[in-house]
Amino acid sequence: MSGAKASLIISLIGSIITIIETTYQVYEAIEDEKGLPANFKKAASKLPLISKILSNAEKYPTLKSCKLQATRLRDIFTKVMLDEDDSRWDRYVKAARIIGKGGHIEDLARRILDNLQLMSTNFPEVEVSKIEPSLPDSFEEAPVFAHYGSGAQNVNIGGGS
Repeated sequence: MSGAKASLIISLIGSIITIIETTYQVYEAIEDEKGLPANFKKAASKLPLISKILSNAEKYPTLKSCKLQATRLRDIFTKVMLDEDDSRWDRYVKAARIIGKGGHIEDLARRILDNLQLMSTNFPEVEVSKIEPSLPDSFEEAPVFAHYGSGAQNVNIGGGS
């Protein structure tokens, strides 16, 4: 491996570790987990292990994918924690919709762990277990309606009149 490639890989690893650690810090700042899917806690509990594996993973080719998934995971955690009028659940759904298919936190964490599993032979505590979905699989296709006026908004999304 050339010096330039090695430098790029080390830089990528450092970036991913920083993103993962920032995501974990955002999670730790949550004082009240009320209203969050249980999978937030499960996904967050894997973040220190991901960081530990990456610290020893300078020679593995799956890092670009890890960085993308880690960035998406951080974006969701950050958007859910922002102080807005919507509930945390609504903010999670909005953030996951932006990512689209595969925007569930458990999918992002699973993809990171799947990539890292190739690098994890030195870490017997790695277990990529099944994490239950936090959103229904078809949430991306669910209709979204905006109503900015006063009064009720009646929407018939089924058949009939």
